[in-house]
Amino acid sequence: MIRKYGVSDTGRGTLRVRASVPAETLDFIRAEKPGILAYLQEAKVLEKRRNAALASMEGIDEIRKAIYAIHNFHRQLNDAMDNEDYRPIKRPEADLEALCKKYPVAKAYLDAEAFSLSENAVKSQYGRDAMNRILDGENHENVISDMNAEWSEYVNQHAFD
Repeated sequence: MIRKYGVSDTGRGTLRVRASVPAETLDFIRAEKPGILAYLQEAKVLEKRRNAALASMEGIDEIRKAIYAIHNFHRQLNDAMDNEDYRPIKRPEADLEALCKKYPVAKAYLDAEAFSLSENAVKSQYGRDAMNRILDGENHENVISDMNAEWSEYVNQHAFD
């Protein structure tokens, strides 16, 4: 309901509702205002904690830079081939495999992030859940294993829909 109607805390002890709300729902929001404010405050604290965990995650920036360098190299290579420009292009020096082995938590987070960017809403939600679990300190191997298992189960259940 909070997402559906765009309910947010104004910071002055009041709520903002961004969508048109049926009268009975608005009455419910008014009645539950203290609980909604408490929930929104908890969510804000949790988001700050997760942002701090992400900022302190070792190796995530290094892996992202390596991925960018590799993608940029392939883009330049493809552009050169398209333009029939056969001058050599310098390969990136980043060793992505070594970085992923050195920083397995960061790799797991980026794998979950890749899932979260999916166009499939269910797959995207599994990715977001996994990202949050990793930021909350759960074992990254278990989280990624669970994420992949949940997605496989979903795909198997809906293969012939």
